[in-house]
Amino acid sequence: MKIWTFVLTIILMILVVPMTISAEDYTIPELEINAHLQENGNVFVEESHTYRFEGEFSGIIRELIPKRGTDILNVEAFDSDQPLEIEQDENELRIHHAGEDETITIHLTYEIIDGVERYSDLGQFYWPFFDDSNESDYGDLTINVFPPAETLPAEVIAFGDDEAFETENIHDDGSVTFSFGEVPSGSKGDIRVAFDSELFPATSLKEDTPLRKIFLQDQQTLKDKAIAFDERRDNLASLSAIILPVFAIILGFIVLLTFFQRQRKMNHIKKDMVTGGVPSLIMSLPATILFTKYQHQQPPSEVLTAALLDLVRKGNVTLLPDEKFKIIDRTNVLSHEKVLIVWLFDEIGQENIFDFEMLKTYADKKSNFSKYKAHHSKWVKELRNELKEHCLYKKRTRLRWSIGIASLVLVPFLLLFPFHDLVLSFLLTLFLFVSTVLFSILYNPKTYKGAKISLEWSQLNSYFDKVDEVRKHTWTKDDQMKVFLYGLGTNNEVMTKKNKELILAFSNANMSTSNQTDNSFANLDVSSIILISALASSSFRKTDRTTGVVSADSSSSSGGFSAGGGGGVGVGGGGSGAF
Repeated sequence: MKIWTFVLTIILMILVVPMTISAEDYTIPELEINAHLQENGNVFVEESHTYRFEGEFSGIIRELIPKRGTDILNVEAFDSDQPLEIEQDENELRIHHAGEDETITIHLTYEIIDGVERYSDLGQFYWPFFDDSNESDYGDLTINVFPPAETLPAEVIAFGDDEAFETENIHDDGSVTFSFGEVPSGSKGDIRVAFDSELFPATSLKEDTPLRKIFLQDQQTLKDKAIAFDERRDNLASLSAIILPVFAIILGFIVLLTFFQRQRKMNHIKKDMVTGGVPSLIMSLPATILFTKYQHQQPPSEVLTAALLDLVRKGNVTLLPDEKFKIIDRTNVLSHEKVLIVWLFDEIGQENIFDFEMLKTYADKKSNFSKYKAHHSKWVKELRNELKEHCLYKKRTRLRWSIGIASLVLVPFLLLFPFHDLVLSFLLTLFLFVSTVLFSILYNPKTYKGAKISLEWSQLNSYFDKVDEVRKHTWTKDDQMKVFLYGLGTNNEVMTKKNKELILAFSNANMSTSNQTDNSFANLDVSSIILISALASSSFRKTDRTTGVVSADSSSSSGGFSAGGGGGVGVGGGGSGAF
């Protein structure tokens, strides 16, 4: 079940983090734009920006990107009647107005040169006041378009695209209001308004052809697209009501099946286990530590310490006075133990002797860094090779690939659902997709042997405190050392501390009958091993950091407002921000 805890965590991060990082220190609750069309084809624009700030601020940002063939001139900004400083960088305007924790309204005026396009029958104003490069939400956006003179509503044609679709309202005086309401960042909303061509007598003809038919066709095309969009959304909603439950049932069945298989295996292992004893070593002690604690990560320095002291426990290395180690038997060692012996006693040590002063001297030379890292990598590789040799995981390649490929069925819907505003269906699809992919990646069941090793040593962690003193004193010296080194290698401070006390008491007490048979450890200085373990871990940890075996992760982030080409009609557009 650890896999599914991880799955849920990842999904929550996917859903929550974007909402967290998108939070700004300002909002724009209201934006009103008034566009006054002139007889000469220019457009005088008045914008009223209301900002609500939290914390200190220096001003607002307005990006104005003109369409091809037009220009924007005479930009001015005011707070009430007070003019404000404007800093312009190409299409980006920084309007200076410093303050802290307040709501302000900035008035901006400018003139669009040649903003009206005149044809033989109509003069049209087709403009993007913002485009998909806009990085701010608008709480309530209203755009008013006024003709040069009053005209009959029947003589006016108006419509909008994207966010502006079906927001238009033509008034009795011929003016048009586009009531957008809330507009999210990254949205487009081009507006298009046409009046009788005679209202623009001073505007030169763009084309001496009629526009009305094309205008009405474009308006109908948008309506047809909207109808088709609604039909697709309804069909997708119906499809999601079938596909998602079926997919969820199949995935749930597979998960439950694997869960019950695991439980059945665990129950079978528990029946064969003897509670209260020290697990027998199916693998070497360092490999057991790696498998049960650091299978998917770099083993820390404590594992190296445990590996060295395990050689002492096995009798290949002896502990000399003055915290020195001496290799006395190079036979009957595993591959990773052979690598460790060559590394510590031949590469770093001298004449079969190793101590931590030699380690420090070795690490003081930068020329040794690469050799130290190479030996460390080879040692870890051989440890992992031992795990592979014991076949601790089942091969479920076919099942994992099948589940992974099945997740591809959901990929098109991850694009279609949000595009058609099916938010709930999208979230369910995202949950199923992420769950399926993570299951295919992380599902790696243990064999009976692997599960037995994991369960035995994890239960030792859990019941160690509860084992009565008499039973712990019946453990052999070898058992006591194995538990101590396991606790040391896994960084289990509780187990290590309590086992230190037991070993010290055990080594000083009279041996019981069962312990007296453990003759191979009669001369083992257990107290010295315990005392030197802290020095060993500290020395290896420092050397690992010095040589680069262990390094700290670093990250950096940057942010800011960036201007680019407009995404609206005629590559025009714009957006809002603050600084």
